[in-house]
Amino acid sequence: MSILLATASTAGLSILGVSLGEPLNVPECPFRKQYKYEKKRGDKPEYVSSPESMCFKIAKNPGTFHIKFPVSEKLPILSRKTRAISVQILDGKVEYIGLFTEGRFWQKRDFEILVKKFGKPESQEAVTFQNGFGARTNAIKAHWVFEGGYKAVFQGFDHSIDQGYFWIGKPEAKYDFERLTREFLKTDREF
Repeated sequence: MSILLATASTAGLSILGVSLGEPLNVPECPFRKQYKYEKKRGDKPEYVSSPESMCFKIAKNPGTFHIKFPVSEKLPILSRKTRAISVQILDGKVEYIGLFTEGRFWQKRDFEILVKKFGKPESQEAVTFQNGFGARTNAIKAHWVFEGGYKAVFQGFDHSIDQGYFWIGKPEAKYDFERLTREFLKTDREF
């Protein structure tokens, strides 16, 4: 199985096999086998850590899912550390997709992949970061705007040079995702 960044029109924006404005069409990840003592203690089942195929894990904050990819898959732009993307579901449809990229050393390659897929960005700039020793380096930051209220943002790296980010979706879904995450982190509920 090979997952490629396919060409997208504004009618069907997708990345790594997940489409915006569509229901999530990915199976749930399998659970790992529980040991007798775990069952006896009442431990909750856990997902396998390395799935054999693309699948989703239910996240702790409502309406959010993490899509995991097998280690054997070579995926463009996706961080090897996380090997996952986050999606926000609103009214039964994917309205936000977020992922971490490889960071500073791969930002030019990642940006070129995104330009090839989504076209020239609406805006592009260099964002300068400086470490505690005074060394400065630039990150690529780009914005795309699509029909239907969808937007995309890429930043080659942020405060960690080995990790950048890309998100695509409706801004209200992104804000909803961030709000729900903040609310969840304030609670001590268990899921």
